[in-house]
Amino acid sequence: MEEIQAVPQTGTSHALELRFTGSGNEYFRIWIVNLLLTIITLGLYYPWARVRRLRYFHGNTLVGGHALDFHGEPKKMLRGFLLAGALVLLYSFAGRISPLAGGVAFLAVASFVPALLWAALRFRLANTSWRGMRMRFAGTIGGAYRALAAAVVPIALLVGLGWLSGSPTDDPDQPPRTALAIAAPLVVLLALSLAPLMFWLFKRYQHGNLALGEERSRLGLGPGPFFALSFKVAGVFVLASLALNIGPALAVGLEDVRGRTWVLLLLVFGYLIVLAISGAYATSRLQNLLWSNTASARIRFRSALEALPYIRLAITNAVLVILTLGFYWPYAATATAKMRLEAVTVQLDVSPDELATEWRRDDDAAGDAAGDLFGIDIGF
Repeated sequence: MEEIQAVPQTGTSHALELRFTGSGNEYFRIWIVNLLLTIITLGLYYPWARVRRLRYFHGNTLVGGHALDFHGEPKKMLRGFLLAGALVLLYSFAGRISPLAGGVAFLAVASFVPALLWAALRFRLANTSWRGMRMRFAGTIGGAYRALAAAVVPIALLVGLGWLSGSPTDDPDQPPRTALAIAAPLVVLLALSLAPLMFWLFKRYQHGNLALGEERSRLGLGPGPFFALSFKVAGVFVLASLALNIGPALAVGLEDVRGRTWVLLLLVFGYLIVLAISGAYATSRLQNLLWSNTASARIRFRSALEALPYIRLAITNAVLVILTLGFYWPYAATATAKMRLEAVTVQLDVSPDELATEWRRDDDAAGDAAGDLFGIDIGF
C-alpha cells in the first residue's frame, strides 16, 4: 500500500460506501443467453449482450445506497461495433496484398484510435447516471492524441521493421535479416521501457476528465509510481513462475511420453496461474494507486483493495473457470466485481442531497449526441 498518496480532506466529509448486490446465479442466466445469441447471430447480437451486461452490473452497484444506471442503446453501440470490425477487416485485407500495404493500413487505423478512444469515454459516461445525474467525460479529442503520443515511436518502428522483414532483397550476401534480428528486440525493449509512461499518460487523461455536474476530477500522480509498480509486477511474475514451474520444468527431460505430456499440461496450467497471480497483484495495486489519487474540488475516492485476498480470489476463479470449461465465468465476474467495488469509498465535502439539488445539466443534448456519435464503449 506504500504507493498510495491520500488526497487531503477538508470541510465536512460525507462517506459513500459502494456495495455490489449482484450474484453469480443471476448473472449466469444473462450470460448464457448472451453467449448463445451472440454465437447464433455470428456476433451481431454482441451490442445487445453488452447493454444487458452493463445494465445488470450498473444496476447492482450502489453508491451511498443509490444504484447506478446505464442508458446506452444497443443500436447505437452496433454502429461502433461495425466500425471497429470494418477497421480490422481493412487492416487484414491490406496485409494480404503486401507488407507495405499492411503497414500503411495499420498506421491509418492507428491514427483513428485516439479519436475512437475519446468517443468511447464520452459514450460510457454520457450514458451512466447516479441519482438521475448524468456523468460526462470532459476530455478533448486533442487531449486523446497527446495522451497516446508516446506510443507513436515504438509502433512506427515495429511497423517499419515488419515491412523491412517482408521486403525482398537482390543481394543475398547483405540481407537485412541480421540487422532486423538485432533491431527487433531493441524496439520491443524500448516499447516495454516506455509502457509505464504511456499508461500514465492515458490514465492521467482518463482520470483527469471525469465530470459530474460542476465537479471535474484530476489525477494527482506523476509517472514515477507507475514505473515502480511495473518493476514490482515483474518481480511478482518471476517469483510466481519460479515457485510454480521449477519442479515441472526440471521434469521435462522425462523419457516417458505420457509423463512428458502431463508435465507440459502442468506447465501450461502453472503459467495460467502465474498470470492470474501477477495480474491480480497488478490490478489491486493499480486500483488503489489510481482511485486514491483521483479527486475533484469536493469529491474524492479512496480504494483499499488488499492484494492477498484478491490474489486468492483470482487463483480460485482461474482454476474453476478452467475446470468448468468457462462456465464458471459469471460467478468469477460477480465475485471480482464485488471485491473490487466494495473496496472503494467516495468522500464528499457536500451532502449528496445538496449536490443533486445544485446540479444542472450543462451538457444536455449536445453532450449526449457527442457521446453517442459512434456508440463505442470502453470500461473503467
